[in-house]
Amino acid sequence: MFGIKGPGRFALTYYHNTGIRPGAYVGYSEDVYYAIGGPQYHNGKLYDDQIPPEVPAFITNFIFYWELMGYPLNYAFNRAADDLSYVPGLPTQPGQNLTIYGYDELGVDDFNYRSSTW
Repeated sequence: MFGIKGPGRFALTYYHNTGIRPGAYVGYSEDVYYAIGGPQYHNGKLYDDQIPPEVPAFITNFIFYWELMGYPLNYAFNRAADDLSYVPGLPTQPGQNLTIYGYDELGVDDFNYRSSTW
């Protein structure tokens, strides 16, 4: 998966011992549906469903914690989800059931440059 060998998370020592630059891939472990509410009219147009504001708020929260606050990947995802209010009608809340493959403590500027070597 995107050059990450095997499922699961790897400690930084794994990358150090193999000489591979640390990386991570994040995906959902199940199908996720974020649209709710049924058909609705907005500005005279009919839409099937609506996306609750907590869905884009999760992404904004994640960027805040990962990029601006400098938290590691796993902690940034958890904090981003924890800061949201519960959305009735969603089978999966925004940020739930995310799975990290690779180095789960990756920082936004860690090992992102070709000059980043061991």
